[in-house]
Amino acid sequence: MSFTKTALFFLYILLLAAVFYFAFICYRAAGLYHFVKDTTKGWEGQLHRIDGILGYAPIPGTGGIETVPGGEKVPVWYNSDGFRTPPGDKDSGSGKKPRMLFLGCSFTFGSGCRAEKTFPFLIGEKMDGSVINAGVNSYGFSNMVLRARELVPKYKPDIVFFQVSPWLFERAVAMYRPTPYWTLPMPYYAMVNGRNEIQPPPFMTGIFDVPIAGFRKTPAGLSDFLQFAVKVAVPLYLRDDFSRCWTGIRMAVGLIPRPNTSKNGLIRDVILEMNAICKENGAKLAVIFLGDRDISKKINISHENRDVIMIDAEKPLWDALQMKTMTDYSMAYQHIAGDPPKVVDRHPNDKAHAIIADAVYRALQEYMLKMKAKKQT
Repeated sequence: MSFTKTALFFLYILLLAAVFYFAFICYRAAGLYHFVKDTTKGWEGQLHRIDGILGYAPIPGTGGIETVPGGEKVPVWYNSDGFRTPPGDKDSGSGKKPRMLFLGCSFTFGSGCRAEKTFPFLIGEKMDGSVINAGVNSYGFSNMVLRARELVPKYKPDIVFFQVSPWLFERAVAMYRPTPYWTLPMPYYAMVNGRNEIQPPPFMTGIFDVPIAGFRKTPAGLSDFLQFAVKVAVPLYLRDDFSRCWTGIRMAVGLIPRPNTSKNGLIRDVILEMNAICKENGAKLAVIFLGDRDISKKINISHENRDVIMIDAEKPLWDALQMKTMTDYSMAYQHIAGDPPKVVDRHPNDKAHAIIADAVYRALQEYMLKMKAKKQT
């Protein structure tokens, strides 16, 4: 084959690849467009921003609406320090004692529920203390530990509540968080010199840099879709796809470490660091087990952490059920809508948050009585 024919052949292959990639962008753009136009679920308002350490983070002093599948609209407010509070509330735990910091994902954040109905604020009422709800949707152990490194020394809480759920392990060792139509890079644990260490997000996504919210309520149609593709989909996918490919190349040649997918010793290292952070700042660490009926039995917390308060907040949810099937659990504790009613969102509902709050409060009271009796002996 002559040089000219070879060059033309490779040019043809490149053009064919470009056509297929363009078609793939259009396919994803259509899915993202439909997702944005679906007003029966999702978020209204710019509540989060890109963050070089956490991947993404709340924007302080912002408000918006979370629409739960089925149509219920829940107000969401981040105060001036970036913590979830009831709309307009500015408190960040600077008031009454005990001061309590909560770290977790959407379960702690209270997705689908008003802030005042979530277990962090219900616990605050029971304890007559002040609450810092630093839970954020889609966060994992890596995000939670990074937030603890910053927030515990800054706010000096008396108690730090740390959510432990099965999916938080998976997120901790994943470079990317699953989302419907885009890539969300996040910090992750990698094994470096025999230790689990948190690595920064591999790159910064472009999802917060494109005017996606501006198309949520515009009239749907071909012209609107073409504008959406040009202003949102094409720049977003070109940037993120290139960044993801470049990340893969850097990882292949050893420039960045691979995630520790074996999760070897991860929970031990996570709890050890959390406990150390708390002790250094005069706080007590309380672990809240959620999301699995037997999670407190499955997760072995090492003897080095015996002074940590362990709270199984999942067991009381099952104990309160007359029936014991997963269907009964879902209909009682998750968000339901429709006729006949069905589960539309699997986050804890108001009833579940109230039971969790009661379980945590009782565990704290038992712990304090135990410590009081220990001091008297």
